[in-house]
Amino acid sequence: MPTSPLSVAIAGGGIAGLYCARELAQRGHRVTVFEQLPRIGGRIETLRMDGIDCECGPMRFELAIQPMLKQLADELRIQFSDFTPPAGEPVHATKYTLLKGELSRRQRDEAKTDGPDLTCSQHTTSLDLLRLGVYRMMHCPDHPQRPWDFDEVLEAKGADGKNEVERYADSLTDGHYDEIRTTVTLGGRRLHTMGLWNALDYVLSSGAVAKIRDVGTFYHLIPENPSASEWAIFWLRLFRTDKALSTIRGEGGVSQIVTRLEQQLRSQRNVDIATGAEVIDVGPASAPERVELKVDYRDRDDVLPLEFDHVILALPKLPLSKLTRRFPSDIVKYIDAVNGFPLLKLFAVLTPPWWAGGAKPTAQHGAHLVPTREVHYDESLGAVRPTGMVLLYTDRPANAYWTPYIQVPHQAAQVNTPVTLKRDLAAQLVALKEQSETGSQESYRAQIDQMEASIASFAIRDWSKPPFGAASHAWMPGFNVPEAMDRLKAFSLVGQPGRDNIHICGEAYSDYQGFIEGSLRSAAKAIASIRD
Repeated sequence: MPTSPLSVAIAGGGIAGLYCARELAQRGHRVTVFEQLPRIGGRIETLRMDGIDCECGPMRFELAIQPMLKQLADELRIQFSDFTPPAGEPVHATKYTLLKGELSRRQRDEAKTDGPDLTCSQHTTSLDLLRLGVYRMMHCPDHPQRPWDFDEVLEAKGADGKNEVERYADSLTDGHYDEIRTTVTLGGRRLHTMGLWNALDYVLSSGAVAKIRDVGTFYHLIPENPSASEWAIFWLRLFRTDKALSTIRGEGGVSQIVTRLEQQLRSQRNVDIATGAEVIDVGPASAPERVELKVDYRDRDDVLPLEFDHVILALPKLPLSKLTRRFPSDIVKYIDAVNGFPLLKLFAVLTPPWWAGGAKPTAQHGAHLVPTREVHYDESLGAVRPTGMVLLYTDRPANAYWTPYIQVPHQAAQVNTPVTLKRDLAAQLVALKEQSETGSQESYRAQIDQMEASIASFAIRDWSKPPFGAASHAWMPGFNVPEAMDRLKAFSLVGQPGRDNIHICGEAYSDYQGFIEGSLRSAAKAIASIRD
């Protein structure tokens, strides 16, 4: 325990802020968490609707590549179970002209049935092309001794049963990832200075890049063109062979992490959690070596100035960017160095589900027919009456279809509102169910009527709306991430050099963006910079 406990303010009650509060309180410091919303948990948000947990935020985890999350979950006695990932269904789609080295021999043989143009392939998937592209980015023509063609990299299996991409991905450590960030070059340029699309264009044909761009998932961030090094690392983690997907079961779902952390924190006398409290300014305090926060308590008439020894800003980019007027210019540069991207989730709980008495549809069943990226299905086996849930998991451009239903302010999931959404949702569920032409207009309307009557409840959550402004974040090209994180973990306000009592952490400013693991990793860096 410190001989003289520090007072630490934490702006943001998401997983990064709560983790910081837990660790610092255990070290004996006095901690105050300020959360703008009336609840804590950040982007972890679980709805309980008609006996089914609907995960508005994170819902699947690769524990083998998220060791800090696994350790925290073990300490909180959180139980995981298997998560079934979506699998693509064969659909008629545009063909893309690929080079010979981007097609496997097997796929070239299959393509012969499509006509004489053997380079036009629906058989090479966008994900396999991405695997090939990322591998080539790591082993560009500067390394001619490495395998290069599709067959060599993805089809050929070694004695260990792995292909070249899997073997390479499995060999990487955090040290290797930092080498990719700082030393790997492509065409004479450091990889972190390039956008993902530019780097892929360097190692794949235009047809291959077009297929990845058009058919791939939201992780490719088409408009933002994120840092090639960061998103190569993102995918190399996912290409590992030891990454079985899990989710959190039991009432409360993923929110159990937040609930149990909150219970621990509220049981400690040196922790205070204030909800409905927005930090609106960070500035110098009257007392030397301290920081003043202006906090707007929504249920009070005035703004309170409060002083602390240290301030941790565990916030996404949008709210954080409003607090930077006294930050050094290089800190502001790093805060502006990430882009947020949207994600929208839409839930329908059905009683009964159309598959009652039959097999539950597999993940992704019918996804190509409705405005979404993924479809997931669930059911409540212990319910008195058959209950099922359909989740549409959506990013651009499909999220634009649903955003007219979003009501502002949008601080939590909208449940059973607006009523007009229910009819539109029923029409999309009919498409998922039928998977075919539905006959006359009259019969189609009747099917929608029947489906609408089966919707017991529904909800919609759009993370692109304030205060979050994004579901997740990505570093832009041109930034050395280890250098950025080292600078953000502790700095001083303008005119107060050497104090290093402001700290930024969270998923947005991590080396593991898009995951709870990133929040915890960056939080650990901020905590380590605060000396007892």
